[in-house]
Amino acid sequence: MQDVFGSDGEGVEEVEAEVDLEGELVSALEELEKIRKEYKNSKNVAAQEQDIFNKYIQESEKIIANLKAQVDDAKIINEVIKSDFDAKKSRCKELESEVETKQKECQKLEDEMEKLTKELEKCQDDLKLRMKYEGSTNELNNMLNK
Repeated sequence: MQDVFGSDGEGVEEVEAEVDLEGELVSALEELEKIRKEYKNSKNVAAQEQDIFNKYIQESEKIIANLKAQVDDAKIINEVIKSDFDAKKSRCKELESEVETKQKECQKLEDEMEKLTKELEKCQDDLKLRMKYEGSTNELNNMLNK
């Protein structure tokens, strides 16, 4: 027995070292198994997160496509409205010009009416004078005839 353990106890240390090494190996294997399970779980979580991310990307792309379609529709509507606005603006300018022309015509008619009113007043004054003259003449003739 002395050969196995030696006189100074070296054999015991070797056996203890082998036992410690075996314990460390078992502990390391357990740690590796634990890490493998965590990796497998994290891999599953990562796959689930990747699926969620992919769904999010797909939904985002659908939303973006929908928004682009709405923007295109809005551009078309804007062009139609702009065209309609330009046509109405042009029509307003035409009507403003027509109103201005009609206002000038009205002013000319008012001026002519004023002129005719003055002529009518003059004629009425002349008529009154003539009637007065004729009345006086008739009275004079009546007096002379008496």
